[in-house]
Amino acid sequence: YDLLCLGSCTHGAQPAISFISFIENFKNYNLKGKFLVCFSSSASPNGWKETCNKIRNDFPEMNHVGNFGCSWRFYDSTIKNFEKLIKTLN
Repeated sequence: YDLLCLGSCTHGAQPAISFISFIENFKNYNLKGKFLVCFSSSASPNGWKETCNKIRNDFPEMNHVGNFGCSWRFYDSTIKNFEKLIKTLN
């Protein structure tokens, strides 16, 4: 794989604890040069940005493509944001 899309719900302005333990599984892989897209949901309008930045910081060796927030209320814009990020890879 060349693209890794990682996302988590936001709890207290950070990724969920279960997600934090999940990403430990990736620490054993060489991800240098791979692409990363981060996504998150949050109750606050900007909480997802903080969560995405924390996910991104866990993978400094990867090429960060972008972040997007997701919510069932904004399903259409979530899909459009993801498609927009993927198009930057072409």
